[in-house]
Amino acid sequence: MHHEEEISEGGTFTVTGRDSIVFKLPSHHRPRHVFVDFDGSYPPVTCNPHQHDRLEWNVEDVSHHGFRHRFELFIEWHVSGVRKIRWYVKE
Repeated sequence: MHHEEEISEGGTFTVTGRDSIVFKLPSHHRPRHVFVDFDGSYPPVTCNPHQHDRLEWNVEDVSHHGFRHRFELFIEWHVSGVRKIRWYVKE
């Protein structure tokens, strides 16, 4: 029997420039699947055609030697215009 995992947390947000955000994840277990990507296509910026938008992410265990783990999703971007980022985690 195939079991489909439920999305436990996710969303879409709009970004510009260079910045980062941290999402505190609700589970005390490391997520089984994480998806983070730009939402939709994006035309190149004519004033800087060599600029490539960058998106990086990482799930970190931020607990401090406790019995219950706490995980956070750290997302960092560097974009030349306005972009949307879509993300979700599955437990």
